[in-house]
Amino acid sequence: CTKNLPVLFEQKYGDKTYQAYRFGTLGFSSWMWLYKLFYTNNKVKVVPNNISELLTPLALAIWIMDDGTWKPGVRIATNCFTKEEVELLSLALDSKFNLKSSLHKNNSNYQLYIKQESLPLLRKLVLPYMVPSMHYKLGL
Repeated sequence: CTKNLPVLFEQKYGDKTYQAYRFGTLGFSSWMWLYKLFYTNNKVKVVPNNISELLTPLALAIWIMDDGTWKPGVRIATNCFTKEEVELLSLALDSKFNLKSSLHKNNSNYQLYIKQESLPLLRKLVLPYMVPSMHYKLGL
């Protein structure tokens, strides 16, 4: 972490106010190759064509803890990606882990939905990497 201490701030969503902490971390140039895979020169986030090679159970667990929602089934917020990129993610989940998923339209964007039929397999893959307070994102 940087020398700056975390800062408490409040954020309003509708009629509710939430508290959170904001903090900074250091960057390392040795990770630039990974950044360049996921961001264009214009700093637009993209899904690399070799995403199925990059996805691991640990990466999937972190992704769900960050962007996942229990529906039943698991919806992952992929709103910043194109339909084609979300389709590529869906294909990667199927080919790499045999997880069945579909695309759900959310306004003009698409979200990835891991189907209920794949939940036992998904849980087996990611639970060893998930902190217990995030198990609710798998319906547990």
